[in-house]
Amino acid sequence: MPPSSLPPSHRSASRAPAAARVRVGEDGFLSDAQLEAWVRSGDALRAGASLTTVEGRRFVLTDALRVLGRRNGETDPYGLTGRVLALRQVLRQGGALFSDALRFGAAIYDVEYGAHAAETCGADESGVNPIVR
Repeated sequence: MPPSSLPPSHRSASRAPAAARVRVGEDGFLSDAQLEAWVRSGDALRAGASLTTVEGRRFVLTDALRVLGRRNGETDPYGLTGRVLALRQVLRQGGALFSDALRFGAAIYDVEYGAHAAETCGADESGVNPIVR
């Protein structure tokens, strides 16, 4: 039987280990494009603010952005370049959000939207319930 005709559960067994497919960086930021790719490929399942990987790791997602750099100047008066910020935090501090930018005062920054992923303790780690496969 060709691999494409196998059910998804059987096709995924021949793929690379799940840990190599879904990796969250040290800053916890996941771009919207990366999240969508994982969900489309079946490497992760997203339900609202929850992300579960095929190997059972679970994450709580918070809407966030990564500041790529200053758009309209040489200096970074707020020290935001490279930081990951929750959208709620930005709005509370008076920032204005645009489709690809963030404005604080006169400073405009290029941004990438996504989510901050915080790993939660899985049932297998807490000892309550084992992972069901």
